[in-house]
Amino acid sequence: MLEPGLDPRFAAWLAVVGGRVDTAGRFRLATPVAALDGRLVVGGWSATTWMAGHQRPGDVADILELSATLHDAMRAADLPWPGFLRARTDRWAVADRVAWGEERPARFLPAPLRDVLDGLAPLLREPWTGAEPQVVHGDLAGNVLFDDDGLPPAVIDLSPLHRPAAFADAVVLADAIAWHGAAPSAAADFAATSSGHQLLARAVAFRLVAAPTEIEAYRPVIELLIDPLGARPATESAS
Repeated sequence: MLEPGLDPRFAAWLAVVGGRVDTAGRFRLATPVAALDGRLVVGGWSATTWMAGHQRPGDVADILELSATLHDAMRAADLPWPGFLRARTDRWAVADRVAWGEERPARFLPAPLRDVLDGLAPLLREPWTGAEPQVVHGDLAGNVLFDDDGLPPAVIDLSPLHRPAAFADAVVLADAIAWHGAAPSAAADFAATSSGHQLLARAVAFRLVAAPTEIEAYRPVIELLIDPLGARPATESAS
């Protein structure tokens, strides 16, 4: 598969990921393909391995099962998180830092987004005491391919974040509900865990700071987290 505009540093890092992550036949991972002269980016174009399969973004259980396998393998690979990734300034990187309280939101926000962030604020301010951060795929819902002929699921288009693996699951759930027809109840068990509400809140903030016009799509997840008055996060005792 050909792709324009890939940063050569990112292509080189993806090659490291592909070389270190042991799939053990449990999944397939799209990795960079070098040109005949060894370059990973030529004339502004790069290539990754083509993977057979089709998307099933609404199949939350299967994607979460793949997420656990993928992130276990990534954690075992002890992948580097280089400076050029830490210093990213694209809207997704900024939104990720805002969601985790590492950067303040832009001074002037659309009123609907400001209201959502205000409602989520108690959850976003909670300290994180769970698993250590690692390299995770921050956009799995639409980037897993399932094959009808028995091949393991394929992971494509790695969108890396350096967060706890459960955050990737929270993004999967939020996206599946917002865009792929999953019922809000798909997130109920996850939200009931000790850190579930916090992670879902961060996932929603991540998506909406990057794309404020998508608030209505994520409204079912927002309503799962904030009471009808928008005054406080839902709790297990209130559910």
